[in-house]
Amino acid sequence: MTIALRSLARDLSRIELALAVVLIAVLVALFLRRMERVEALMERTTVQLVVQDLQARLLMYRAELTAKPAPDALAALVGANPVGTIIPALASYAGERERIDWNEIRPGQWAFERSTGTLGYRVMHARDLDGGEGLRPARLRYRLEPIYDDLDRDGRYDPARDRLYGIRFARLDRGHWREE
Repeated sequence: MTIALRSLARDLSRIELALAVVLIAVLVALFLRRMERVEALMERTTVQLVVQDLQARLLMYRAELTAKPAPDALAALVGANPVGTIIPALASYAGERERIDWNEIRPGQWAFERSTGTLGYRVMHARDLDGGEGLRPARLRYRLEPIYDDLDRDGRYDPARDRLYGIRFARLDRGHWREE
């Protein structure tokens, strides 16, 4: 009888151990899934902060130009690289290139493409970005664009003919971050 109880206790402890291992595995899987979601939220927040910082610095730059008029300074920003002019630097900046192969840019990095005048960010957590059709790998693109009176009504900014009011940091893609 003592041997049977020991055998039963040993079998129960093995079952308990197996259940504990399964429970721990489920908890670890849930934790890892939640951490991935937290990382995606951190990425979204970081990108939003960079964009808001750039927009605020752009407003300050415009205010400085109002105080000390320099008529061509604002027009020179249209399509220019904001890194190094409007914002001092980005820790995750891959640099400026004529044309960018986004497969060569690491996820989480910003880069400026001279040929299009766009500052882009390669998204790390692409599953959390809706839209941005046709952009693979997933990225967000922005450009310094003019705010102007289109006096010749051609739909394009022409510094010789149109009146420039300001400049904005415009998002070019329709993609948006998924909400939880």
